[in-house]
Amino acid sequence: MIADNPKPSRSRLDVTARREQLLEIGCQMLRDTPCDQLKLQDVADRAGVSAGLIYRYFGSKQTFLLTLLEREVDAVLAAIDLEAEAPLATKVSSAIASYIDCVLANRNAHLAIHRGDFGADPVVRALIEKNHSALQRRMLAMLQAEGVEATPKQRFAVSACITYAINLVLDWVQGPVIGKDELQDLCAQSIVAILIAASSPARPG
Repeated sequence: MIADNPKPSRSRLDVTARREQLLEIGCQMLRDTPCDQLKLQDVADRAGVSAGLIYRYFGSKQTFLLTLLEREVDAVLAAIDLEAEAPLATKVSSAIASYIDCVLANRNAHLAIHRGDFGADPVVRALIEKNHSALQRRMLAMLQAEGVEATPKQRFAVSACITYAINLVLDWVQGPVIGKDELQDLCAQSIVAILIAASSPARPG
């Protein structure tokens, strides 16, 4: 009798290739499964290996999941381009579109990072800070290319814009009351307005 869902045959991979395979499978499964419901046995079955091999490579389920989330953070940074030759508003809008696409591609990972219990983990907190700091540096460099000085006021505004964009997009993902294009425009136009306001001289007195 032939099994309905035979497991994939095992193939020999070196440690680096096998580790990459497991992470790729984990990322794929995370797109359909909330982080706290992902089972290592399911990952192992899809890879055609034992669950024990995942523990051997990563030490624990927590470490495996945290590595998946780190890959998602890195994917966001790789997707956002603020150095293109374009007007400020166009660059901000394009960056927001890229971020929305990243979140839509793996909403469970982003919700786990920013809204789930994983957000309290020191490693995840460090990932969030890494992401925030990298985006802040890129945005300040973008503004400096536009001739805008990186004042404390501007740094504060940039930091607030990043937090605003993340929360706005995640709120939308959890309850999309407007269209994707409307979300992109709302977020980008708001950020540009804040950045312009932050560049204005302080009020006298």
